[in-house]
Amino acid sequence: MKQITLLALLFIGILVTPLASGAAKEKPKEESKGDKKEQIAPEEESTLPKIYLKLDPSLVVNVEEKDVTRFLQVDTQLQFTDPLAQGIIEKHMPAIRHTIIMVISGSDVPTIKTSKGKEELRKNTLVALQKTMGDITGEPVIEEVYFTGFIIQ
Repeated sequence: MKQITLLALLFIGILVTPLASGAAKEKPKEESKGDKKEQIAPEEESTLPKIYLKLDPSLVVNVEEKDVTRFLQVDTQLQFTDPLAQGIIEKHMPAIRHTIIMVISGSDVPTIKTSKGKEELRKNTLVALQKTMGDITGEPVIEEVYFTGFIIQ
């Protein structure tokens, strides 16, 4: 009787093991249905780390307010996700700094004193930087610009 029970358990074990492992194998197949590009792209996008590069030293720009010359010191950080972009950005840092200086120096001081004005300046700076980098490299490279310090004297 013990031999029959052991043989029955062994037989059941032999049948159940492939079924269980087959079920585990089926699950990934179900997940991989559909267009692979659609599934991979959102995962890659969400897993790419954001990389920040601080422009050092800070930019100091003359800005005009009525008949008075003021100085604006701005700390800037550039955001990108492509690890190769850092080398490209560093290589073209003179063009990047020039672009930022030109955008800021053309700004109206009363406007950039407000939060809304600073945000508009940030967006304008990003557009100008992406155009500059696009002209130089063929790609915008920079995804965001952040002003991490902003002093008007």
